[in-house]
Amino acid sequence: MSLTKGVDSFVSIVEADAYFRNRLETSEWATMALEDKERYLKTATELLYDKSWRGYAVDDNFVFPRIGDYYDSTLGKTVLLDGIPRRLIKATCELALHLLNNPGVLVEEETVQELTLDGVVTLKGVKRTVKIPPIITNLIRPLLNTDGSGGGTLLWWRAN
Repeated sequence: MSLTKGVDSFVSIVEADAYFRNRLETSEWATMALEDKERYLKTATELLYDKSWRGYAVDDNFVFPRIGDYYDSTLGKTVLLDGIPRRLIKATCELALHLLNNPGVLVEEETVQELTLDGVVTLKGVKRTVKIPPIITNLIRPLLNTDGSGGGTLLWWRAN
């Protein structure tokens, strides 16, 4: 198995390793076999792949790179889509780590609402881990097409 950025992943192994070198709580990633890293990055990409992205794909083989732009509130400006955006690379890495740290998250199972042991210990409101956590949603939100048109920014304007 091999991973190719822009073909079956938004991120290369080298990029993911570099990202995780500077992030807390990633020691398990560093010790994983190359094949496992590939599987996690490919799965993370697959979960993000079918989102409705801003702009238009350059070719029919992969959703990025794209032609278009998005407003990045962190930068305070409109950014042209060029290659695979840093936000998406970071989100893919974070999702791969989320999948690693939450085995079974892709399996749809029932959750426990309440558990009582001998009337002494009660555990309520146990929630299932989400497939795509808020940190990832927040990273990709500016890249998503929320107006249905596929291109441009969502800056409001009125023609008079």
